Amino acid sequence: MQGDIQDHESLVAALKQVDVVISSLGRAQIGDQLKLITAIKEVGHITVCQSLVHNLKHLLNFVTHIVQQRKKMQRLKCRTWGVSLTPRV
Repeated sequence: MQGDIQDHESLVAALKQVDVVISSLGRAQIGDQLKLITAIKEVGHITVCQSLVHNLKHLLNFVTHIVQQRKKMQRLKCRTWGVSLTPRV
């Protein structure tokens, strides 16, 4: 099957042949995401899954950011209380 994201009718025709859509469109393709969502709503019976790689990358970035912020806060608290922060082995 083949469909063109720029051609609504061909996209709908392609989507009618599937039960699941795995989307890897990123933030830069919001316009294309809306076209895909509109076509999926028109077809009506499709389960949509975002790409695991795409979502895991964002989750990993978020978790990394939180861990870094917690480390900074812990160092600041130790400095404020005059406690030496020794890394665990």
